[in-house]
Amino acid sequence: MMDIVECLRVLSAVTYPSTTVSDFNLPHIDWNDLSASSDRIYSPFIEFVNETGMSQFVTAPTRGEHVLDLVLANDAYVVSNCWVESPFGFNSSISKASDHNMVCFNLYRGVSSCPIDEQLTYRDFNNVDYVAFNEYLLSVDWQAVLVHSHEVNTYWDNFMEVINTALEMFVPTKCIKPQNHKSLQHYPYYIRQLCRKRKAAWKVYRRFRVENLYTKYVKVDCTCKEAVHKYEVEKEHKLVDNGNIGRFYVNNRLVAKTGVGLIKDQSRHMLHDDKDKAECFNRFFFVCIYA
Repeated sequence: MMDIVECLRVLSAVTYPSTTVSDFNLPHIDWNDLSASSDRIYSPFIEFVNETGMSQFVTAPTRGEHVLDLVLANDAYVVSNCWVESPFGFNSSISKASDHNMVCFNLYRGVSSCPIDEQLTYRDFNNVDYVAFNEYLLSVDWQAVLVHSHEVNTYWDNFMEVINTALEMFVPTKCIKPQNHKSLQHYPYYIRQLCRKRKAAWKVYRRFRVENLYTKYVKVDCTCKEAVHKYEVEKEHKLVDNGNIGRFYVNNRLVAKTGVGLIKDQSRHMLHDDKDKAECFNRFFFVCIYA
């Protein structure tokens, strides 16, 4: 476990979002309060998650009653809509379905660098010919593929060569146009890191309920909120300095997206109907202009 934790530390200590998906085979972790038995298997892993603030997104059991397959990320906002489905594969006289449930999730990649009119191509796993896929894998002489080397990397390369060939043969491709995600709120990485540390500090305090841990959480929380406020202020100042964009930004904030709400006329009556509101505004501005 120490080697796995050290590898995870390297993967998480980067300046960009990183996601790790694997069967960690740690069935006795309570992910609600991030606790487990204190031994040489669980303690290093729990300590790593607490220290780095890694987010774990799988909440439903993936094998039996246990959560064994995990989705870990060093950015709490890079993964969304994580869910568990039925096992991959199917049972037959010559094959068996996986003994683990399938974990699905959406991965946020940020704004696409592709032009809007350019199409993206991806593998359509909803329309795979799994029967032919399975027969092809059964026809492979795995002894010949995997016995010619004692190097793990060579084994992996040979294995993936077979899998990639099967993907090319039996998994169709599908084209879509990239969506424009510029309207999504996306804070810079240093703020997301502060949010991750705040989340980690809260998890540790919730587990041990010690005053000094709560003080640490409050300190990190204040730092995070100050960073968000400073970022928003600097963003608005830049927009104000740029005249046309600044006016567009202000108008965009002022314009109601769902129409005009309830208003009161001169008699203090509430107006609901759009026609009544228009007539009320018409009388008001007529008086203002021509009085």
